[in-house]
Amino acid sequence: FEKAMDEKFLNRVIRSMRGCPDSDVYVEALENYTYLFPTITTENVDDVMEKRRLLANVYLKRERYDDALEQIKFMLCVEKDNIEKANLHYLWGNILERKNDPRAAYRYKDAVKFNPNFGNAYFRLAILYSKNDFTSVKEKNKYKYFLCLDKLEKAKECIKQYAGSPTM
Repeated sequence: FEKAMDEKFLNRVIRSMRGCPDSDVYVEALENYTYLFPTITTENVDDVMEKRRLLANVYLKRERYDDALEQIKFMLCVEKDNIEKANLHYLWGNILERKNDPRAAYRYKDAVKFNPNFGNAYFRLAILYSKNDFTSVKEKNKYKYFLCLDKLEKAKECIKQYAGSPTM
């Protein structure tokens, strides 16, 4: 019963302070929630994953990269959806890139593996490969090619969306 009351209280605090990610109280509520539920059950999976996503984002804003990575790794162990896995690997790559860690490329490659249409991951790979020479020219060109295709697809979508619009 005490655990349920704590959960309800923390949920109320988190909901009411969602627009205040810089608040220490908000961060503390999210951290306490994740400590309250260190394991996931079928009943709480969605709620726990949501809180961990929120906490990872707060940690990123505060440049607490190792803490954010801990949340991301936890979520990757649970997540079943390939698109969400791709997003988590992309986020992991972003963190490694901010830390100037060359292993960021591997995370972006994993993101592309889970979502072959992930344009942002191709873009980050192209940027990394243009800065570093730790891959073959053939591989660099492959990512640049996919990056161009992605940009062309986005341009086609925009043209369709605004076709006939007086603002075009």
